[in-house]
Amino acid sequence: MYGAKQFFNAEQALLIFLALHLILKNQNKERAKLRYTNATKVLPQKLITEIQKYVQGETLYIPKPKTEYMDWGSLSGGRRLLEQRNAAIRNAFQNRSSIEQLAKEFFLSTETIKKLCIHIKSRGIHQ
Repeated sequence: MYGAKQFFNAEQALLIFLALHLILKNQNKERAKLRYTNATKVLPQKLITEIQKYVQGETLYIPKPKTEYMDWGSLSGGRRLLEQRNAAIRNAFQNRSSIEQLAKEFFLSTETIKKLCIHIKSRGIHQ
């Protein structure tokens, strides 16, 4: 588009696209997990009879054991993308980029940039 203001450079646009793609992909996986399995197909009758003492004719959610849960973003790659972004921010801060410059470049608030760089500043690496 001739004369139009460019909001993102190509790399930023690609990262935004990939992040949105991963979010939507993860949402679709979560929706797929909401399907139910008929208890008679996976549980012994004796156990079904015992459960029926407490619940009959309702959908029952049985959570995974805590050991089966994964950390946020580890499956979708979102955590890795944020870690890479934060490392780039810290590196730029160490190389004398201002907090205001970084906030504009990464589309974050100055407060968020400060939180990411506070440990660098407290060690006297960047004034």
